[in-house]
Amino acid sequence: MQFLVTVTVGPPTDAEPPTELQTAMTKFVHDETRAGTFVITGGLAAQADGARIRLSTAGLVRSEPHLPIHGYAVVEGSALEQAIEVASRLLRIHQDFVPEWEVECDVRQIVTDCLP
Repeated sequence: MQFLVTVTVGPPTDAEPPTELQTAMTKFVHDETRAGTFVITGGLAAQADGARIRLSTAGLVRSEPHLPIHGYAVVEGSALEQAIEVASRLLRIHQDFVPEWEVECDVRQIVTDCLP
């Protein structure tokens, strides 16, 4: 099974992550990718560099994106608990290097067989 793990840092901050956090996260991502746990990972550009497209009765409407997501990973695992453990390790890395940041992860299974 695959799970989408999203990472959100809040309250909204434009603070650059310290070099130590970047180094620890690079090692974590490398190790998990090598182990086959991470399928793909990445960070998202600033919300100002994106767009939200909404379909309404007036047609397509473009606005600023509202998802405060800062990063993501697709995790390969046998159960939700395994993906939660990976997300928990990611959060502990943030706690070690930026304890003043509020960081959260959402973990959701990716469903690929939803069409008949």
